Amino acid sequence: MRWIKFSDKEPKVGEAVLYYFEIMGIDVGTYEGDGLFVHKSGRNFLTGDVTHWMLLPPPPAE
Repeated sequence: MRWIKFSDKEPKVGEAVLYYFEIMGIDVGTYEGDGLFVHKSGRNFLTGDVTHWMLLPPPPAE
C-alpha cells in the first residue's frame, strides 16, 4: 500500500482510511467528501490539514 497525495486523488466518500497531517501524524477516519475527514472519535479535519491518505489494509486471514 502507498500513500496518496490528497491533491492528486481524493478517497471515495464513506471510505475508511489512514490519513496524515503534519501536526498530529497518522490517524484513522472516514472521508465524508468536500475535503472533510471524520476522525474515528468524531473530530473533523479539513483537506488543508490532511496531505496524504491510504486505504486501510484488509483484516488478517486465519
